[in-house]
Amino acid sequence: QRANICVFPSFADEWGLVPIEGMASGLPVLGSFFAQSVEAVVRDGENGWVFVPDEPDSMFDGISRALSCDHQQLSEMGELAKKSVAGISAETTAQKFAEIVESVLFSDGQSTVSESRIRVNSDGSKSSAELIVDDNSTEGPFASC
Repeated sequence: QRANICVFPSFADEWGLVPIEGMASGLPVLGSFFAQSVEAVVRDGENGWVFVPDEPDSMFDGISRALSCDHQQLSEMGELAKKSVAGISAETTAQKFAEIVESVLFSDGQSTVSESRIRVNSDGSKSSAELIVDDNSTEGPFASC
């Protein structure tokens, strides 16, 4: 491993995979507050550092704190980073998505789900997930997305 820190200085990113992949590789992340993945999984000072990229003082502070860590601190933060994202996968993300869809579709309390299947396909270059919900009707699956 040649890198000690994963840097993600985005001005806007809905869900950047780079920080997640860096953390999964055992790197603490120096990341932008404007990246939702950074906001969701980076705990400032524990498994990385968060900064606001359009505020020079915030950037300087984040970079300074990251560069002031010795090898042992970076290693410990990297292990925490790895643990922080251990549960993130295509399968767990698809399952959480299915749970949200089911809760929205059947929030009236009148309908129930008899079956929900998650199928995750990955060919190395892309992943996709399919959710099929059967609401016990005779018309077949209620939703497939």
